[in-house]
Amino acid sequence: SLITYHKGGEWMKKLETFLGRPMFDSCMQAYYDKWMFRHPYPEDFKKILESTSGRSVDNLFRELDKKGSLLPPVKRSFQLVSFFNFKDGHAKNYISIAPVAGYNTYDGFMPGALIHNYQLPLNRFSFFAMPLYAAKSKQFNVLLKASYSWYPDNVIYKVNLGINAARFSINEYQNSVDERIIARFKKWVPYLRVTFNQDNTSSNTERYIQFKSFFINEDAFDFRQVIQGVDTSNIVKTISARRNLNQLKFVIDNKRMLYPYRAEFQVEQQDAFVRAAFTGNYYFNYSNGPGGLALRLFVGKFFYTIAKTIQQQFQTDRYHLNLSGANGYEDYTYSNYFVGRNEFENVGSQQMMIRDGGFKVRTDLLSKKIGKTDDWLIAANFTTAIPHQWNPLKVLPFEIPLKLFADIGTFADASAQQAKKGSFLFDAGLQLSLLKESIMIYIPVINSSVFSNYFKSTLGNNRLLKTISFSIDIQNFNWQKLDRKIPF
Repeated sequence: SLITYHKGGEWMKKLETFLGRPMFDSCMQAYYDKWMFRHPYPEDFKKILESTSGRSVDNLFRELDKKGSLLPPVKRSFQLVSFFNFKDGHAKNYISIAPVAGYNTYDGFMPGALIHNYQLPLNRFSFFAMPLYAAKSKQFNVLLKASYSWYPDNVIYKVNLGINAARFSINEYQNSVDERIIARFKKWVPYLRVTFNQDNTSSNTERYIQFKSFFINEDAFDFRQVIQGVDTSNIVKTISARRNLNQLKFVIDNKRMLYPYRAEFQVEQQDAFVRAAFTGNYYFNYSNGPGGLALRLFVGKFFYTIAKTIQQQFQTDRYHLNLSGANGYEDYTYSNYFVGRNEFENVGSQQMMIRDGGFKVRTDLLSKKIGKTDDWLIAANFTTAIPHQWNPLKVLPFEIPLKLFADIGTFADASAQQAKKGSFLFDAGLQLSLLKESIMIYIPVINSSVFSNYFKSTLGNNRLLKTISFSIDIQNFNWQKLDRKIPF
């Protein structure tokens, strides 16, 4: 769109300057008179220009085949602006500053600033920095991203080399004297992304391969008992541990309006294991009304690269394949936003992320979650729109899409965990989609007996409310989803 509209407009301005405004207007009038209600080609436009003006425009038309800016190179000056600026991007390097705020259970309210250099046309070197002050934990947190882009010819469209960084609190403990002990994480993620060219420049399909290496330092609580005479006291400290994970991903993503699809092949590696997964998404538009059916398919395999022992199973537990949505602890790359990452009570404990099997039920209170495996897992997820006339929420003054979801899946030792009740597990229920599917609320209605038994034996009072789950998908937020209506 930048080439078609912005660069095309710049070329027409050059044409107007070359011919002069009166002659340019005459040429455009002659072009309109001859070709109205017909289908001209660029060479037809060129003939009209030359026959009307009596001048050759060969040099200007040759510029249409050149890459790069039509404007002569200028030394760009730096300028501070608020929020962003898309004006005179060829002559200005804008450094934009805007207020932002964040929140999580352990850091509390976090006022801060967003500093970035995103503008149009895009800079080859781009960055954003988001420093935040946490009012509750009394520390500075940060999100950082910086990258440099190359644009080769032929097969490869763009190469990005960059680094991401983050630091936030992930847990807290309050001892007997009301002292708060905070556990934190910080990460550095260098990455390389290669985006491939499309045969058709108007294609909605994006194909890329991406490599990331996660270097993570995270705190854990160390509980110790100290005996002094006849008195025993507990001492709680934090200990830091380092780990890294390599991730290779190949993605084909088609964002067309009808029947969009996405396929992702991902391999993750650490010293003791390799985790391979395929996730496919396809959307079937309904022909007789708004909405459609979203299909998601997941296939995953976990390999040990060293001897499989009980100790290794324990140490790699957070990386194992999940039939249900992963919790904050299982977000091992810290790539998703959690209100309360390590909460086991109240609303914060009901948040999950849609990954792996994508079930909407949670069994986190078990020593081993239902549907968790270090072998293989297969699952399918379905979500369908409910016609407006059948939506019980249509009485509200604004629209909240109500959908139906259903999940079915199996894994390596499903039969053994289900006590011979069958290999496949399922759940189904209602889904509320808020802020254009950035926030999802899931209300299970029916599910496999193994989940029902867990709810009855573990959740206690207000069992129905405790089965409700929600997910927050900020990292995949897409501005194109928003419109001028209330963005639900």
